[in-house]
Amino acid sequence: MGDKATLETMMMKGDKSRALLNEQLESRDARIMILELQLSKEKAAMEESEKERGRLGLNLMQNNFELEALRSDFNDCQENTEYNQDKFMHIQAELLDRIEKYEKLNKKCLMIESRLVDAQEFENKEKEDEVVKDDIMTKKNKIRMLRAKCDKEREMVNHLTKKLEALEKHKN
Repeated sequence: MGDKATLETMMMKGDKSRALLNEQLESRDARIMILELQLSKEKAAMEESEKERGRLGLNLMQNNFELEALRSDFNDCQENTEYNQDKFMHIQAELLDRIEKYEKLNKKCLMIESRLVDAQEFENKEKEDEVVKDDIMTKKNKIRMLRAKCDKEREMVNHLTKKLEALEKHKN
């Protein structure tokens, strides 16, 4: 009986030990399942992160292309601005030159008009002198031609002034 009791005790201890081992195995299996679930979630998160990284990489390349295009446009605009400034300076110098010529022509016109008035007074006094009349007619014709030339120059100065104003507006 002693052997049977010892055997039973040993079997009970073995059953308890098996039960304890089964509990430990079940606990580990549950832990493994939890870890596998976490691992699958992390893999999914990594895949999503990789996809997002790919999208960000494409966005970065797209933004770099756009930035280069904007830089190119900016450089073109800067060159265009420099060209327009040079052109403006040239037109401004030309306009100042024409204004000076216009002022000289205007003075000549005033002087000729003054002479014409003098000549007309003389003509009223000396109608019988044909030579003086021919001279006066010549001067009148010259005055008309100079006036026409002055008018053309005025139109040219007005045109260049408008062009200069337009360039200044465009510059600003």
